[in-house]
Amino acid sequence: LADDLGLPGNPASRIKAMTEKDAMHQALKDAGIRYIRGRIVSSVEEAEAYYHELGNEQVVVKRVRGAGTQGVYLCANFDEMIAAVKRELACAVQNEGAAVPLLIQERIIGKEYIVNTVSCGGKHRMASLWEYDKVRLSNGTNAYNHVRAIKELDIGITNNFVILFEVDCNHWSKAFLRVYLETAVS
Repeated sequence: LADDLGLPGNPASRIKAMTEKDAMHQALKDAGIRYIRGRIVSSVEEAEAYYHELGNEQVVVKRVRGAGTQGVYLCANFDEMIAAVKRELACAVQNEGAAVPLLIQERIIGKEYIVNTVSCGGKHRMASLWEYDKVRLSNGTNAYNHVRAIKELDIGITNNFVILFEVDCNHWSKAFLRVYLETAVS
């Protein structure tokens, strides 16, 4: 609505990058920011081909759209990845009558953060910062183990977040970023 009325806000052209996981990482790549490699697949054969092309033993299989850990599988190897893809494709056909595309990504090991920001006129402010941990369940999916609000920033954390606030924020906007740090934060 804000876009249609010419008011400050997130442009309608960016909605896909804010709501679809593959488009979000493509936007990061296009901006020259580190991103998680992945590809959308619609079949077991496409998943198998991409797994071998990617060259990572551990991958994540997830729905293109969704929130939380629903439909997200942390796969330790090829067989677990194939099982997760088959399970999600069968579930999609049963519930929606057609196969729904899935996203296969390389698995990044490290601390995971959620950063909520608000921006106006090129000035960016962090509203909240959360660290959370997930545990793997016996069926290959995962669940939140704990979530912790970060109230003070270490220098190591601050340096990793600064560049992310400078992406496509010229008007009032709210951003939701999920950040993975591969190294220990001191």
